[in-house]
Amino acid sequence: MWIGNGLLDIDLLDAIDVFAFGSGRLGCEYITVGAVNEGPNVVISRHSVNVGTDGRAAVRLRCPASLTAPCAGKLRIGHSEKSEGAPKTYSIEQGKKDDVTARLSHRDRRRLRQHGQTTAFVTSVEKGQFGDKTTVQTIKLIAQD
Repeated sequence: MWIGNGLLDIDLLDAIDVFAFGSGRLGCEYITVGAVNEGPNVVISRHSVNVGTDGRAAVRLRCPASLTAPCAGKLRIGHSEKSEGAPKTYSIEQGKKDDVTARLSHRDRRRLRQHGQTTAFVTSVEKGQFGDKTTVQTIKLIAQD
């Protein structure tokens, strides 16, 4: 387990202890979880994301070129684990990047309308060869009029 500069990078064995201890977010800006032999996780952009009136937000994902298979998984966006929107399935070839559009929950859309902007967690869960690979990135959501 390694913690520093808002980054938490842990293997699946450490994840059991960490996720049992406080919802897995721990105040870190960027968290990756995966099996030791799995290779790197998909990279989620840290840039602010504009959210349309329909609650859709396009998040840039990058699949590391060093992987032997495409990055494929489900992406969710939400202010908290309880308010995450529906998952959006994606598949990105190694060494490529793409925008994945996910929808916010009604609760988060209301929060965004009231405040104009909010912080949210973008969570990606990929199916790896040795187990799930989870990546969590904190981003700022901005309401578009």
